[in-house]
Amino acid sequence: AAAPAAREPQARQPAKGQIGDYQANGMMAVAKKLGMAPRQLAEQVLTHLDLSGIASKVEIAGPGFINIFLEPAFLAEQVQQALASARLGGSQPTRQT
Repeated sequence: AAAPAAREPQARQPAKGQIGDYQANGMMAVAKKLGMAPRQLAEQVLTHLDLSGIASKVEIAGPGFINIFLEPAFLAEQVQQALASARLGGSQPTRQT
């Protein structure tokens, strides 16, 4: 069976932070349309997913949830970029020597 029409991937912050920073739970609905097990689809998705440098860990949980744990260095880099951006109104403090 062919995959349903392409949709924007959806990842949400889970209610419980210990299961990851983000969780993709769309495997259940898509797997049903494809006539396959959600966990099997999640495994296939992971073979094509490259989050190196972004995620420290990506795991399949339960019936097919994909849990994503962000890499601390990636988060720090994003914060530094936000602080330096004039669009966000933040600035880095000037170091005094």
